[in-house]
Amino acid sequence: MLGYGDNLAYAVMTEYPEVGWKPWKFARTPSLYWDTLGKLLRENDPIAIAVAREYVTDFILPLVGKQTISDLLNYEHLPPLRVTDERRILKLGNSLAAIARQIIYNTPTDIPTEQS
Repeated sequence: MLGYGDNLAYAVMTEYPEVGWKPWKFARTPSLYWDTLGKLLRENDPIAIAVAREYVTDFILPLVGKQTISDLLNYEHLPPLRVTDERRILKLGNSLAAIARQIIYNTPTDIPTEQS
């Protein structure tokens, strides 16, 4: 994997960008992935919002035992998590409530939101 820093996730995401990769399912994510996603999320980038929504729905909600992103609006403090998951959340928005607010209130109208 010369040229990819020995990072499988970075290699496949670069070589096959048409696939909807979920970097959080890899053992290691590309360097600065979560920093960049957090920065773009704070800038209201629609792709970053969609990726963050998918991450929260796919990974965080089951982890904390919640059903919808709206359920996270009162989650100001992080529940006990693995260090890796805690770092990801901190890079995205410091708290689950902050991430939920960013996803819910900055969602472009042409992208479907969570189902009731």
